Amino acid sequence: MTVTAETLRLHGINPEPEIISRFTQAVAEELRARCSLLAEAGRVLPGAAEALLALSGLPGVHQSALTGNMRTLAELKLTVFGLAEHIDFAAGAYGDDATERTELLPHAWCRAKEYLKYSYNGSNTVIIGDTVLDIATAQAGGARVVAVATGSTSAEKLTAAGADVVLTDLSDTPAVLRAVRGREPVDL
Repeated sequence: MTVTAETLRLHGINPEPEIISRFTQAVAEELRARCSLLAEAGRVLPGAAEALLALSGLPGVHQSALTGNMRTLAELKLTVFGLAEHIDFAAGAYGDDATERTELLPHAWCRAKEYLKYSYNGSNTVIIGDTVLDIATAQAGGARVVAVATGSTSAEKLTAAGADVVLTDLSDTPAVLRAVRGREPVDL
C-alpha cells in the first residue's frame, strides 16, 4: 500500500482519486512551509550523494524515483537534502499514482515512454530500495532489485525477500555500480 492510501485508510477515509488529490495538495503545502524542520530532523545516508553522481555518469542509466510517498514529498525530501540534481522526477511514480506500491512500476514505465520516448520494462529496470515492499514492487514488474540495509529492515530479511543484491549501505560506490549493472557479484 502507498503511504498516501495507508494514511487515508488509517483515518477511515477511502482513498479515491479526488480525495487523494485534495489530500496530497494540502500535505504538500504544509510540508513546504515546514521544510526547515525536515532538514533539521533528517540526514543524508553515507554514500547516497556519491552513488547518485556515479550512476548519473553510466551510459544508459536514467535515474528517477519510485516511492510510496507523494511526488511533492519525494521531491521536497530529495531537494532539501541536496540529492535531487540527478533524479528525473517526471519519469517516476509516486504514492499519489496508485493505492498499492506494487502497482507503481507500470506508471513509471508509461511516464518514461511518454517523456523520454524509451520503453522500459523489467529487463532494463533496477529498483534500489530498503524495504521488503520495495523488493515486492520490483518483483511484480520483473525488475532487478538492489536492497540496501540502511532502513529498519535487516540484510537477512532483504535477502530472504528475494533481493538480487543486498548492500549494507551505499558507502562503497564501486559496489553500488556493480550491483546496479548486475555484472559482478557483490559480497557484503
